[in-house]
Amino acid sequence: MGLANGFSKIVSILGSGVILLTGPSLWNVNHAYPFILAAALGIASVLIGGGLVKESTDHYSKPAKITFDFVHFPSVMKLYMAVFFIFLSYGCITPFYVKYCTSQLGFSANTASLGLFVLTIVGALFAVPAGIISDRISRRLVLLIGTLIFAGGLAGASFVHTANVMYVFL
Repeated sequence: MGLANGFSKIVSILGSGVILLTGPSLWNVNHAYPFILAAALGIASVLIGGGLVKESTDHYSKPAKITFDFVHFPSVMKLYMAVFFIFLSYGCITPFYVKYCTSQLGFSANTASLGLFVLTIVGALFAVPAGIISDRISRRLVLLIGTLIFAGGLAGASFVHTANVMYVFL
């Protein structure tokens, strides 16, 4: 389960990484280009998912029902809350990170975007090993260690003033 989750994270992280690399270049050419690319990619995903992916219905014996049974399991709720806060913390930085780096640290937009790309790629590199380790040892321990590294790196990155040190912390 952890390994499969790791592979799924790699695909989404790599997509984010590509955009973090190409977005600033497109923005420099024309401010509308990143939005046009996002729209084109959205349309492509709908066409691929809706038209090219064939779904087998052999394993469906009855329609799945939506339940909220997980609310009766405190450990599951705690895990969902932890994951929610991890993604919330990442979501808090990404919209403002480039602006912060350019206005407060004096970095170029490309340097700042490369920082987010580094953070994204590191996440992709550790997704599968973290999944393997969590399957073998403990998901809770891996989540705790990963969260501590993530929080420590971001805390350290908020005090840097050179691009190379920022990359190391990210």
